[in-house]
This record gives sequence, structure tokens and C-alpha cells, in this order.
Amino acid sequence: SEYNWEPIGTAEEPFTGSIDGNGYVLKNLKIRAHTDVGKGDEITNQAFIGVASGAHIKNLGIVDASISYYLKGIISKHNFCNVSGFVGEGKNSTVIEKCRFTGTITGKSTSNTYIRASAFGCHNGTTIKNCYVNANISGTADYLNTMVAGIAAWNENTTIENCYVA
Repeated sequence: SEYNWEPIGTAEEPFTGSIDGNGYVLKNLKIRAHTDVGKGDEITNQAFIGVASGAHIKNLGIVDASISYYLKGIISKHNFCNVSGFVGEGKNSTVIEKCRFTGTITGKSTSNTYIRASAFGCHNGTTIKNCYVNANISGTADYLNTMVAGIAAWNENTTIENCYVA
């Protein structure tokens, strides 16, 4: 049933370990999070793993998932909201390989927020390879821009190889 999931790893304490799913899947993950916008100039991550740094995630499927995040309120500064299946924010040589995601991802905001929706997240200095997505992904933001993608909504110094989206 729906659950206010607390993602594994935060900006202050990112997930730095390894997950080898050995081909298993997390099925019917349902995340329905709603937040009143707070201070501003923050990154909110709603995903299985919120922030990963130097982590290695492989051979895992998240299937028939339904992930949504809704931010409301008006603030004077902007926020970033990463809504994803696997990792909200990946950095520092994180590797995601041989993973798959199926389901829906929805991000919505009525505040000064950048909505970034994708199956594998937003990345800086990571590698995503041999991954697959079959999902309905959407995002809307009333005041700032929206980035929606199958694999990753925002990338910097990131390698994506042999991945596909259906």
C-alpha cells in the first residue's frame, strides 16, 4: 500500500555501499509523498535511494512501481526536486548497472521548484550502463522549469551506455 518512504541516504549521509540484487526485483513499490515547501535553495530527493556517493548498484529491478512527489507553497528562493525510481542524486563515481525500472513517476510543484523526473535520477560523475526503462514519466512545475527523461533528467560528467527506454 502507499507509504511515505524515507529514501536511503541523504545529502548529509549518502548511501556509499553496494547493492547486488542478484536479478531479484522490488515489486509494487508505491511512494506518495507530499511536502509543504520549506526554506528554499534545497534539493529534495524522492526515490528508493535519496543520495548515493561512490555507491555500486547492480542486477536489481524495480517493477510495477508508482512514485509521485507533490510540493506546494510559494517561497522566495528555488528548490530542486528529484523524483526517481532508483537514485534521486548520484555522485562521486556511483555506478548503476544491469538494472531495470517499470511503472510510473510523477513530479508536481506549485512552488519555486525545479521538477526533475526520471527512472534513474540526476547525476554528477556517475556511470549508468546496461539499464532498461519502461515507464510513464511526467513532471510539472508552475514557476520554474521541468526536466523529464527516461534514464536521467540531469547529468554532469556522467556516462550513460547501452541503456534503453521503451
